[in-house]
Amino acid sequence: MVGRFFSGCCGSRVVVQSLLLAGVLWLSSAAAPTPSAALSFHSQGELEGICNVGSLTAHTFAPGAKKAEYVFHGQCAEGKDATVTNRHYHVKGNWDSTKKTAEEKITGTFTIGYLSAYIIFDCPEDPWLNTVTCTITGKAGNGLFYFIAANAVFTNNPLSSGFLPAAQRQALKTEWNNQPALPMTQAPVIVLPLANQVLKGPLGVPISVNHNPNYGIDLEIQWKPTKTKKNVPSFWSTQNVTLSDSKSTLGSTTKVLAVTKMGKWRVRARSVFPGAPWCDWRVWEVN
Repeated sequence: MVGRFFSGCCGSRVVVQSLLLAGVLWLSSAAAPTPSAALSFHSQGELEGICNVGSLTAHTFAPGAKKAEYVFHGQCAEGKDATVTNRHYHVKGNWDSTKKTAEEKITGTFTIGYLSAYIIFDCPEDPWLNTVTCTITGKAGNGLFYFIAANAVFTNNPLSSGFLPAAQRQALKTEWNNQPALPMTQAPVIVLPLANQVLKGPLGVPISVNHNPNYGIDLEIQWKPTKTKKNVPSFWSTQNVTLSDSKSTLGSTTKVLAVTKMGKWRVRARSVFPGAPWCDWRVWEVN
């Protein structure tokens, strides 16, 4: 499998004619020729080069098989007359199974300079591991024309999803399916304020929480009045508050809640982790 690109100049104007990967990668069924056989001049004076299909150099699967990253590297032969320059291109692909999105970034430095293209896809499954049809939802970069614009056979899938041989794709899919489940984390412990503590307000109330040091914390804070009209019950309501003076050390976080409303308050916490449990409510009063 090879890629073919053309570049050249006429006066001060750079001319790039793109085939298949529109300037860098042209996938075909031909065997990759040697660099000396790969270079020739187009009839319009443009320089022809050959790029090999990239190979997987690294991959990472996040715990619980939620996200994946694939890194590819490929080489191109580019030159003029008897001078041949070895060029490199790089591809990074990312898959998020929660959002059902794939991202691909292609970069390389060629005669015309550094080129990059960033493309976002919506996909039903990981396109590097499965035969699926994706939809391009966004793209950016100065290399978009060279990478995808004149590409008559470019599909809506990430380019590098076609780089993996069947056996390698199957091995990666097996590894993905065998990822361990995310370990469950315990609920945090609220240290301050003290349970049923009565404070004089208005004031800043320190909220101190001990938690799993590998994750941040979410807090939910609620309030209800201690005095209501006769026979009118009071209810807890979640408060949209701003916490200040946040301080964190390993496994301990302290924030300050500015309290201006008198009444009963309560807070609970959980780790920022899918499915993490809330701790019990900690109640105090300000009067």
